[in-house]
Amino acid sequence: MALRRSIQEAETLMPLLQAIALEIKDRRHSISTLRSLRSELSQKASRVSPEGFEGSLLEIDKKLSIHQKGLDNAIAELKSLGLSLHSIRPIVIHIPGLHKGEKVIFCWEERFHVLEDPQLSDTMQTLDSVE
Repeated sequence: MALRRSIQEAETLMPLLQAIALEIKDRRHSISTLRSLRSELSQKASRVSPEGFEGSLLEIDKKLSIHQKGLDNAIAELKSLGLSLHSIRPIVIHIPGLHKGEKVIFCWEERFHVLEDPQLSDTMQTLDSVE
């Protein structure tokens, strides 16, 4: 059974959630960039000579593996706190809670802006009561 937190307890998690979300956001961006680079190099290698590209592709694969492990660790940290990652883009974290004696899910979500700010903007809201 998941630990259910009051809204006050959930709010105390905000600095930690922001740090974990920033880690997820950074890893998500790095993985996306590396995948694009790998795809581009693979296409060039197929048209030219693959020998010169093999080392670069291996290096990209190593970096992808490191970033994926970092992402997996961040998600595992959320799970160890009794939380769940509902979505990775945008980042949405569910916090099992109790409000006025009813089971609820508190939600922390990453906010995007037209000109994306390097700092994460967040919000916490109560979702519908959970049966």
